[in-house]
Amino acid sequence: MGMGTLAGRRIAIAGGARELEQEVALAFLGAGARVVLGDRSAATARRRAARLAHSTGAAVLGARVIAYHEDCFTAFLAEAHARLGGLDVVVNTVEAAPGAAQAPDLTPAIVGARVAARMFTARGHGHIVNAGSAAGVAGALGAAVYCATKYALVEAAGLRGRAVTGDTLLSTVAPGGAADAQRIAAAVADCVAHGRNGLVTVGDIDLATVQSSSRRTRTRTFPLGLRGSSGRKSTSRGTL
Repeated sequence: MGMGTLAGRRIAIAGGARELEQEVALAFLGAGARVVLGDRSAATARRRAARLAHSTGAAVLGARVIAYHEDCFTAFLAEAHARLGGLDVVVNTVEAAPGAAQAPDLTPAIVGARVAARMFTARGHGHIVNAGSAAGVAGALGAAVYCATKYALVEAAGLRGRAVTGDTLLSTVAPGGAADAQRIAAAVADCVAHGRNGLVTVGDIDLATVQSSSRRTRTRTFPLGLRGSSGRKSTSRGTL
């Protein structure tokens, strides 16, 4: 199953990590998906959406979201649903750097997953993806609080994932410290294209070919490790 399976998918991306959010949007747009970008400033979201639309030739929308506020996140998803005529995927890319307060890192992922899970469970299907970190799996010296926050994100997603019903998937993409925004974005898009559930770790990715975003195509080859709710780890290779 290739990236063409994303054509026509309706994606809401709640940001905060602007470079990562943009790369995630580009990965989905390049595969023919439709995207709504979220930012705490509606004007900023619209500007970023307009820039992406100009560079890709795709229709990109912008909307306001405060990712740690449940009512606001609910309104964001409702707006995305209305403007896209439905919603298939919710991606949460809100990120805090090591050393920053843990609340901006953890709370949006929990709130976003809870709100999206309610919506998708009612519909019977959907996919929620959180951008996490391998630090939540393996740890890192000198970053105890950051690693604990990322561990909490992974475990909270696992518990939430076991609670959702129907064909709703909940994934946490966990890149290592060397993974840049393009690699993380490629892993997020691949995760959705292949219906990967649970924890998806991103290893050393070989970006064999990265075409111009203006062509709306991206070809990338990389290894992924997948750990589902059973806790057993398998590996697979995805190609974008």
